[in-house]
Amino acid sequence: MRRLGIPFGARKGTSERALEVTTISKMELTLALLLRVYGTLPDVVTNGLRSFREDLRPIYRQAYLDSLKRVYLVARVSTPNGERLSVQGLFLDLNIRYSAGQAIQFGPPRALSPFEAMSVFAHTEIAARSYLPLNMTAVAEMIAERTRLAPTIPRGSYARRQVASAQSDLGK
Repeated sequence: MRRLGIPFGARKGTSERALEVTTISKMELTLALLLRVYGTLPDVVTNGLRSFREDLRPIYRQAYLDSLKRVYLVARVSTPNGERLSVQGLFLDLNIRYSAGQAIQFGPPRALSPFEAMSVFAHTEIAARSYLPLNMTAVAEMIAERTRLAPTIPRGSYARRQVASAQSDLGK
């Protein structure tokens, strides 16, 4: 993914890649991993994630804030026989279109309320559209939870001593 420029784009004026891991970069990487088809990421999708990066990052921020404060109202649907469905969160519609098994279009992306996402789902032509809106609030919650569970990575002289100790143990 890094070779493709996701989530770390090249710094301006250099071919060096910026390596600053933020919640936004984690969301971009997670989104790219969710969009893989058969273990690969189609070029149209990769190029779309990079070219629409400035449009997507505010949506990632909105989704993260929604995961904390529940900004978007819940959309509720019920049937006459008492079945109920509640949909909440900020959704992302990437407008990915496929034809003959090939991704042919990506974007422009847009943020959707739960009601708008349900409306897109209800009015979608299944054959032409493989990716329906993604619940980015749920993605942000998943990243936050996994981040809390991640182990601390030792740095500095302590880390060097740990590596040297592990190497000497392997040499025995």
